[in-house]
Order: sequence, then structure tokens, then C-alpha cells
Amino acid sequence: MATRNITADFVFTPEKKLIPSLVIRLEEHKILEVTSGNDIHPDDLELFQGILCPGFINCHTHLELSHLRGKIPEKQGIDHFIDSVMMQRKTGGETVLRAMERAENEMIVQGIVAVGDISNSDVSFDFKKKNRIYYHTFIELFGFDPAKAVLNFERGIKLFNKCSAKNTSLTIHAPYSVSPELLKMVTGHSKNHKTLLSIHNQESRGENKFFISGEGPIKERFEKWNLPVKNFEPTGKNSLPSILEIIPHENKTLLVHNTFTNEEDVDFALSKNKNLFWCICPRANLFIENQLPDVNMFRKKNAKICIGTDSLASNFSLSVMEEIKTLQHHFTGIPLEELLTYATIHGAEFLGIQNEKGNLEKGKKPGINLIRNLETETCRLREDSWVQVVDRP
Repeated sequence: MATRNITADFVFTPEKKLIPSLVIRLEEHKILEVTSGNDIHPDDLELFQGILCPGFINCHTHLELSHLRGKIPEKQGIDHFIDSVMMQRKTGGETVLRAMERAENEMIVQGIVAVGDISNSDVSFDFKKKNRIYYHTFIELFGFDPAKAVLNFERGIKLFNKCSAKNTSLTIHAPYSVSPELLKMVTGHSKNHKTLLSIHNQESRGENKFFISGEGPIKERFEKWNLPVKNFEPTGKNSLPSILEIIPHENKTLLVHNTFTNEEDVDFALSKNKNLFWCICPRANLFIENQLPDVNMFRKKNAKICIGTDSLASNFSLSVMEEIKTLQHHFTGIPLEELLTYATIHGAEFLGIQNEKGNLEKGKKPGINLIRNLETETCRLREDSWVQVVDRP
């Protein structure tokens, strides 16, 4: 295969900088070098307008919920959203498979090369084995009733063994939706198998209220579901510090959403665990609770931020590019280089694929995206900026 010499107005480098007019030399999708290109004849260059960057990493989605696109009204709060998902998620297998295929095609067009995918069943396992995208499957467990902890854990183990891919983990849904017994079983499994964890964190005010006092909408929801909420012992603390001591510190853990995480929570978390990554899903946060996390606070703490799209039940599309644009719109002080770091370098580091994807280094096959319709003078995205896939392994 012939060597390709690709250049653009800017190239996003592994040093997290936007450098003008560098040339990426490729052969069979592998980067041979990133160079000034002074020795390359202009006729041998593929010249683009915009920014060249690695393929995007979508750290959090639920592929198996793709058939719920457009089925749930937005801005109704987490309780309405969860009830709606539970009522509508069960449907015919062919409908689910077709929806997953459309969702995956959309992610490919949007320049996404790797995904952290939440699975509550085996419906997506065979589909993901096609390897059109790199998937890490997080088998997510629920189970608030301590009497059913062993049963729920054994169900998770069966799914873990059935998935069989090395890039598979057992994880919990959220701090409030598992009993302490089930939490210890899952985190023990993660520690023994040295796997990643991905946990929905502080997605609503009610989550913190439940841990502080045992009251609020989560208690009411659990009572409606006839769960043994009277056995729950409030910790007097927010949810994250309440469970953090149980999370194995040697395992990389992704905390997802963080909409109602405060500065004290982050300080405590970072003092206890140096392997935390913080996934922001801004469009889903706006869709469900109509509120965004305090991203500038996370930046001040040097937290490792990643980007996720969440599912098509809580989003209009699976586009990391649109998530970046949303963050830039609401947090105008974040430089584009930093936003691209969230979408590439940090995501690849969390998933453990940084030796292959996430940055434009020699020897890697990260995929290459072109960000078009850029405000070139200020290096900012416009409302009509979009992504074009220039190279895909």
C-alpha cells in the first residue's frame, strides 16, 4: 500500500498541542512519522482544512439501549428516566440488533474508534465481536437487596464468562443501586482479575441525599419497588466518599456523569485513589437533569476527564464531536487542545489502549479525524463544525 502524507491547518500532537501544518506519514494505517514535511513534494501531500486529531474515544455508552432513541422525553429528571427505561427496554431481539447496528454505524461516521459499553444482558455480545470498533464491555450489576447479593453476583459471573473477551469487566451500576455485600463481591472480582471499573456517580441530588439521610426520591422509588429500604444505613456523607474505601485503588475506575459531585468529594477521592478517571456526558446530563457538572472545578483539581455520549435513550446522537461542542459552548474558557485531550488521550489511557490509539505517535494505528469548519484564527469550534474520518484502521 502506498504511503500517505496527510497535512492540515493544525495537527493535535501527543504533547496536547495544536501545531500548524505538520505532516502525518501513514502506511497501512500505521503512523510512520509526524514531520515538518519540508522534504515532501507538494504534489505528494493530501492537504485538508481544519484540525487532524486521533480517532475519538467514547468512554461511556449503552449500545443495547439504542432502540430507545426518541422514546423518552427530555428534562424530566433521573427518576422519570429510569422508570421509562425499565418500562420500555424489553423488546424484540431483531429490533434491538437493528438499532445497535445503526448506532455503531453512526459512531464510525463520527470518528469514534473505541467505546466503553455498558451491558446488562448478552444481547450485544456477538454483535461487538465483529470488531468494527474496539469495545470494552462493562457487565453492569444492580441489586439493592442484600439477601439477593449472591444470586445477582452469580448472574454477573455467567455473563462475564459468556462474553469471554479479555476486554470485559464486572461493575456496579451506581453506589445507591447495590447492597454493600454485592459491592464487595464485584470490587473483589475486579481486584482479583485486574479489570477496569465504570460506575455511574452522583447523577442526581437525590443520590447524595439518600446516603446522607436515607430520605428522598431514591427511598421513595425503592419503596415503590418493594425493596428493603428500611435496612439501609445512611452514612451521613455524600455517595462517593461513602463507597470509595471499598473500590480497589490499584484498578482504574471511571466515574460517570458526576453532575452533583462537589469539590470536597473530589478532594477526598483524589486523596484516596490515584487511578480515577471522570467521564463527562454533557448532552445526556442536559437531557436528563438539565444540569452540567462543574467541569472547571474538575480542571482546577487536575482530574483526568474523559468524554462519553451515554445512550440513545438519553441523547440525540452518539457523537463525541457534539459533546465537545457542548462543553465549549457552556465552558468557554476551556482550550480546544484540552477538550481534544479528554476525547482522545485520556479515554485511551483509561481503556488501556494508549499503545495503539488515542494519539498520533509513530507506530500507532489510532485512526485520524479531521475537524472541519473551524474558526482558524482562534482555534475554536463553530456551531456547524463537524468531523470527517480521514483514516480508519
